Amino acid sequence: MSSTKKIVLVVDDDKSISEMIKRLLKYYDSSLFVEIVHDGTVAIQKINELLPNLITLDINIPGSNGYEVCKTIKTNEKTKHIPIIVISGEEDKDAKSKMLSLGADGFLPKPFDINNFLNIIPILLKK
Repeated sequence: MSSTKKIVLVVDDDKSISEMIKRLLKYYDSSLFVEIVHDGTVAIQKINELLPNLITLDINIPGSNGYEVCKTIKTNEKTKHIPIIVISGEEDKDAKSKMLSLGADGFLPKPFDINNFLNIIPILLKK
């Protein structure tokens, strides 16, 4: 019988932000398996390998940027169902609409409100 443990992939080049997101996710549900990657190209490989239940994604990351990662995930039959929440300090005023048009399920600007984050996580994990 396969495990029903939920997997979250955190994709952010800022190690302190990604560790904070991991701590918040574990605070929400200590049984979550949280994997962190700091590069978009590696993220795409990990997503195909792990098929996570949720992805948190920064836009400005090395390798494939967040736009490319989101587009790749949402256009792949195997991964398009995975919810993506973008957490980004991108200053382009159109970043939110661009990410949502690529299929992202939510967008939180950095610095993000912890309560908003903790409120959206259960919604996205149920998808």
